Amino acid sequence: MKTIDAVIVDTYPQNALARLAIEKTVQTGLVRRVHTFSTAPIYPGEEFHPINPIRSTADYSHYLLHIVPYFSNADATLVIQWDGMPHAKEHWDPDFLNYDYIGAPWGNCDESVAVGNGGFSLRSRKLMEALTALKLQCDLALPDADAEDVVICKHHRQDILDKGCVFAPFALAQKFSTENSQQMDSFGFHGAFHLPDFLPEHELLGNCDEVCVRTNKDLFIANFTIACLRNNYSALYSEIIAALKNCGRYEALQRLFRDREVPLPGF
Repeated sequence: MKTIDAVIVDTYPQNALARLAIEKTVQTGLVRRVHTFSTAPIYPGEEFHPINPIRSTADYSHYLLHIVPYFSNADATLVIQWDGMPHAKEHWDPDFLNYDYIGAPWGNCDESVAVGNGGFSLRSRKLMEALTALKLQCDLALPDADAEDVVICKHHRQDILDKGCVFAPFALAQKFSTENSQQMDSFGFHGAFHLPDFLPEHELLGNCDEVCVRTNKDLFIANFTIACLRNNYSALYSEIIAALKNCGRYEALQRLFRDREVPLPGF
């Protein structure tokens, strides 16, 4: 049987949501160990690797491209984030392990190059070895090249293919994870705006201040509030509104909804 390790790189002082992502991953029973790269331990039983605080997307990408590949000798590595994790073990497909990279398909690009998102992704040992051999760099002159998944799957896709790696087909990647849609029959998801769609309300209550700290895009927060209403998470909706007021972002959300002519309770 192929072995799977999980990896999370996260240095936020507030880490309840990172712990939740690890917990959801451990509950699948699929991973043999969890590697955490952080400034302090996050989860009991983890394999902890101390690192300096991450200040940018490029910092995060450095760890995924140049550090993480050296630390897992599993057949596959499951990369998780505070907003990217499994949500339905019953949708796990062993066929996922037959490919070297699989993540949620991106929108607005051809299906042949749409796989994919790295926030919740599965990477084979061959892929990790290719990264160590290629020593890929984030060329900031290229679009979105500070994001490690874009570096791997777009800017250096051919280099990865030349190393013998195979990206999962589009349809299988959809079964693995969802990001730009609400595909409820996926194994996992990525995106803060999906948290109320895929997790029970009680698991998210008490964490809305952290959601605001971690989510710097107003549109993502807006979609988080919409998801609260869509799922009848009234307590979570009230909590996110209070958190937005506390952090001074409530008026920005008001303007966003007015511009889109989308009426919501409390706006």
